[in-house]
Amino acid sequence: MTMDAPSVIRRGEQVGIQTILANNTPKDIFATVVLHSSTDYVFVKLGTTDGNVDEGKILLLGGEHHHFVWIPAGGQLEVRIAVKPIIEQGSFEVKISGITQIRSDTGSVEINVIPEGAQIGKHTSLVVDLKNRATVLKFLNIWVEESPLNPRDPMRKYIYGSPTAHVTLYGDVFGPIFPSIPVTMNDLIGKQGQGTADRLFDLSVNIWSLHYLRLTNQLNKSVARQVFVQLNKIFAHVMRRFEVNDTTNSGSFRMWDNSQPNIWLSAWALQVFMHGTFQDWENYFIVENKILSGVTSWLIRNQNLDGTFGELSDSYQRHPLNKKMQDKVTNTNGPFNVTLTAHVTIGLHLVIPHLDGKLKLEANLAKYRAIMYLEKHLNEVNDPYEVALLTYVLTLVDSSEKDAAFNRLYSRRIEDGRYVATCSSNSYRYNYRYRLTYLLVTTMALMTFSWFSLLVSWTYPNQWNNL
Repeated sequence: MTMDAPSVIRRGEQVGIQTILANNTPKDIFATVVLHSSTDYVFVKLGTTDGNVDEGKILLLGGEHHHFVWIPAGGQLEVRIAVKPIIEQGSFEVKISGITQIRSDTGSVEINVIPEGAQIGKHTSLVVDLKNRATVLKFLNIWVEESPLNPRDPMRKYIYGSPTAHVTLYGDVFGPIFPSIPVTMNDLIGKQGQGTADRLFDLSVNIWSLHYLRLTNQLNKSVARQVFVQLNKIFAHVMRRFEVNDTTNSGSFRMWDNSQPNIWLSAWALQVFMHGTFQDWENYFIVENKILSGVTSWLIRNQNLDGTFGELSDSYQRHPLNKKMQDKVTNTNGPFNVTLTAHVTIGLHLVIPHLDGKLKLEANLAKYRAIMYLEKHLNEVNDPYEVALLTYVLTLVDSSEKDAAFNRLYSRRIEDGRYVATCSSNSYRYNYRYRLTYLLVTTMALMTFSWFSLLVSWTYPNQWNNL
């Protein structure tokens, strides 16, 4: 006898327990399935006394309940037993026995009852300075209010006793390193997805976690081997939507099986692949050169004459996968896209050392045209994210305009005591809608500026759970 049931349900829900009875004898056998009594749950009876099932007539019965069934010779029989927990919150155990004339078997499942409502996808973070000093008090910003009461409104903001929270203390750069293997989007931000971008997120997180352990001399072979096995599995998921047979779009990536090729997604995949290309790992994880060459060649073929990159389909132009790649009208000549162009330029800069022959020359020319375009429109860009991205790209490629870009971004800094942020105004204090963008801008400045400690002091208390 085997049992299967969900491990977690919400308050007020009923749960069905699937019980499989197997008969390995050559004859039919009569069996009794017993639901043991408990003070934590009751049996849900559907139907009437004459045996007709009617979902509108549900009886909740306590005590022990017996079900008589025939199991065919050499076959299996599925019995579903519905129960309703009585407890408001916590875990309870359901115990079921199968009894025949030959033998008996007993199994149990544990189910956790959680409160009603939805999870708040935010958290509050702060930096704890462990230098030798007097006691320093830190205050956490709690997103759930102290009282669920809303004046003059019968509705409650939440149920009494339902709020729960947890505190994590870590000394690593971007979070606990490998709380599970592999690290997934669900582990870090509490979300799940099946798109190519979601798998690239998982791939990049595991790659950078390995790099962190390597650079801090904490990487051991036992952990590395497990991670590399999972890396190859995630990489296979990503490559599932890599276009090979289509001559026009060969080398591109798609978000879904039937969606159009995407410039941003392909450039991001190229960046992640390059960060995962490391000589000491080639025996465990490697991205073949023909894949890198294919993605690079496709990006170059779709570069505009003025050096820019833009999405190929109208739907992606109106609704890009990454909202920050949206075209912005900032001059009289119409829309131009510096964010996507800068994003692709980063990928080309990283992959060029790994190319050879004619493709390497074409990639250098495409990179040069893109840099010329970014330098030309540097003074027309005012959006904080665009300024930070252009500053990083021009610094990365050692452009002659990197100092001018640096000055534009530096002039947008906001100093607040010991903190420094790169925002357009003091609205980062109150405007939570744009706070995530300001966080990304400040984080990008970390890769460019030297006042690292001041930027980190602002970034950590303002990071969000739903990046």
